Amino acid sequence: MKKILLSFGCCLILAAVLVIAKISVTYYFTQLKNSDTLSYVLYFIFAVGSILIIRHIIKN
Repeated sequence: MKKILLSFGCCLILAAVLVIAKISVTYYFTQLKNSDTLSYVLYFIFAVGSILIIRHIIKN
């Protein structure tokens, strides 16, 4: 149970970091404001990061 909560918390932290990154990137580069590519890249990073976090926590 502790591993599940830990992996869920880590995924939430990763999501928060990616949201902050998207906000800061769109603030500095206004031409990316409505960019689907940026959203897809961030979704991909979230998916891969979540898988790696879960794999790491399950192995330990």
